[in-house]
Amino acid sequence: MVYGQNKGLAIFYVDQDNGYYEILINDTLLLKKHKDSLPTGSYKAKIWSSGYDVKEIKFDIQTNETTLNAITLVRSNDYKRYESDYKIYRMKFHKEFTLPITLSLAGSLTTAGIMLKTYGLQKSIRTNIEKYHASFSISEVEEIKADINDLSQRYNRNRVAYYISGGITTVLVAGTIYSGFRLRKHNDEPFFKETSPFEDRISYSISPFGGQLIFKL
Repeated sequence: MVYGQNKGLAIFYVDQDNGYYEILINDTLLLKKHKDSLPTGSYKAKIWSSGYDVKEIKFDIQTNETTLNAITLVRSNDYKRYESDYKIYRMKFHKEFTLPITLSLAGSLTTAGIMLKTYGLQKSIRTNIEKYHASFSISEVEEIKADINDLSQRYNRNRVAYYISGGITTVLVAGTIYSGFRLRKHNDEPFFKETSPFEDRISYSISPFGGQLIFKL
């Protein structure tokens, strides 16, 4: 590989998890890539990524040689606080919204199940009443009457269960809505956004269409 006259290649392996980092070389040149060709000499570099402390390193560039720089960034205290605050927020969200909405859904499904069962019993009662009026056998009539009586008792019990379940579900839904409003009113979701400490520096980038220098004024 040809680096050019009195130049060498600097490669940076930055250990962090968001995939983005900035490298400020000699407080002048800002890189947003993992390698670059630099003139021979000694350098100081500062490496930053959102959520991490700035790391300072020194390295030398030799003519037509490659210099490897392995950097491990450390989480910043601000980001650690954000993680802690977000964990607390998620616990509140689960307690005041996720859990109530789960109970509301379970209550709705239970109520719907009871309603379908009650409807089935009502349909069976009507069928038996029609059979009762159409029957000419005394023994069959007595059997139908017993079935109607049993179905009626089960129907009434299911009606009571339906109204109780429906009432509980209504309370749960109202509680879920209230919890959601209360959560939003008293708890803002933590948000982490950190500005680059190098935003006022020169930015240098290369693309297939050429290179460019960007000056922050």
